[in-house]
Amino acid sequence: MESAKRIVIAILCIAATAVIAYAIWRPGTEVRDGRNDRGSNGIWLAHGWLGGDEWFVRNKKTNEFTKYRAPESIRALAEKLRRHGIKDVFPHLCPAEPTGHLPAVDAKQVEQFLEIFAGFRVMPWIGGPNGSSVRANDGRWRAAFVTDIRALLDAHPRLAGVHLNVEPLSSGDKDFLVLLDEIRTRLPQGTTNSQNVPAAHGGLDGRSAKVERRQSDSAGRSDVR
Repeated sequence: MESAKRIVIAILCIAATAVIAYAIWRPGTEVRDGRNDRGSNGIWLAHGWLGGDEWFVRNKKTNEFTKYRAPESIRALAEKLRRHGIKDVFPHLCPAEPTGHLPAVDAKQVEQFLEIFAGFRVMPWIGGPNGSSVRANDGRWRAAFVTDIRALLDAHPRLAGVHLNVEPLSSGDKDFLVLLDEIRTRLPQGTTNSQNVPAAHGGLDGRSAKVERRQSDSAGRSDVR
């Protein structure tokens, strides 16, 4: 009888401790006063903002042309992003073809978007799944990919650069580092190569997953943060 009472008391003590701990703990506290906002934010955008007609047809979205291409739609998006301190925008332009070529863009739409988004850094989000869309170990694939990047930036010089996203990716992937070097050497002067690179758990150097963002210009400067 005495041992049963001790067990009940122990259970009640554990339950009370859990309740008190939860009451004290504030998981996911929302801070809305702007103290953490540096006013230099970025956002990924949908494919339709720059994508060619082929993408709309293939994905049965031809009823959404106005949603993405009407000037008032683009202006509304720009105004909303300005209110939230967004300065870098990454319109989706993935996945790359198995041959290395980038998806088609609508040239007129790209220029209209850039005109309305004056003051933003617009960098198309390129890349895709590693091993299927992205084949950094294939020299011919890299050559086609880099050539298309340069052609896109030459055709639309108001683009600030490109935003490369490859997943999954192990830390220290040598083929990916070669790809970065080849992109850097072909970028027009003053443009940016931004990367979002989630490393797989237990990468080549044994570190756990993390996200790095490296920016490089054609002069070879890079910053990792």
